[in-house]
Amino acid sequence: MKQDLCTAGFRPELIAVDMDGTLLSPEGRIPPENAGAVRLAQKQGIRILICTGRSPRDAFLPMREAGICCEAFCFNGAVLCDADGTVLNGMPLSGEAVRIAEEIAAAHGLFPDAMTEKEDLTTASRNMFSHLYEAEALLPTASIGYDALRKQFQFLEGKKIFESGRSIYKLSLISEKHRNGKLTLSEARKELLETGLFSVSSSADNNLEITAAGISKGSALSGYAAEHGILLAKTAAIGDSENDLSMMQLPLGRKIAMGNAAACIKAAADEISASNMEAGVAQAILRMSGEETGAARVLCVTG
Repeated sequence: MKQDLCTAGFRPELIAVDMDGTLLSPEGRIPPENAGAVRLAQKQGIRILICTGRSPRDAFLPMREAGICCEAFCFNGAVLCDADGTVLNGMPLSGEAVRIAEEIAAAHGLFPDAMTEKEDLTTASRNMFSHLYEAEALLPTASIGYDALRKQFQFLEGKKIFESGRSIYKLSLISEKHRNGKLTLSEARKELLETGLFSVSSSADNNLEITAAGISKGSALSGYAAEHGILLAKTAAIGDSENDLSMMQLPLGRKIAMGNAAACIKAAADEISASNMEAGVAQAILRMSGEETGAARVLCVTG
């Protein structure tokens, strides 16, 4: 595949932006270049919509630190928040779906984490949780220490997640690195999808992310655009992980993969920006807003 500088103009009305690996630096913060580009686009009347697997708490903390205000779909599209971080609506998993997912996870030796509006739930022991943290198997961990992360979790101490009675918007099934491997995750994904109860994606090579059937970043973006009278042809998306693929599969006007993106995202995109180490989001937004400089270039995938 050949990469050339893309010169065709495109001005979107809406840009959907992923967080981890995209808007955020590897350290888990929003670089000043990205924050500035978001504010510039908004001043020009371009809507910026965050689409992330994070909870509202974990999504809005770095946005507030960077001084940007955007609406956000959290939990891979299961919850919509306004620009202040207030939850407007959501679609949780049913209790029966959570029970079945836990059974599948147990059968494959995977560790389930559950995400609610306010906190995360885990069935892992405190020792196993510490082990998973040290193995960098828990996301997001880049900008938060172990003690702070642990305080965000409720340890169920032998209980099942479905027994908690909480509204669960996303389940993450985590594989210990170098133990279960991609084969186990692939088998678990197949079983989950066969139930018809789930949408399944991934944000790392050691996890599966589960939402209710029909819930994804792509479905959320499509519904949001329709509700606001924005054509998908006037919409762009920027992402890096497999949980962004549902957006890239829409008939968008522009699909932009980060330079650090997974192969499936690069294959689905029509442009490749710089990596999240190089503020690739800023480069892409500046180009689409007509403010591109010689230092802010985006690659176009052709051939």
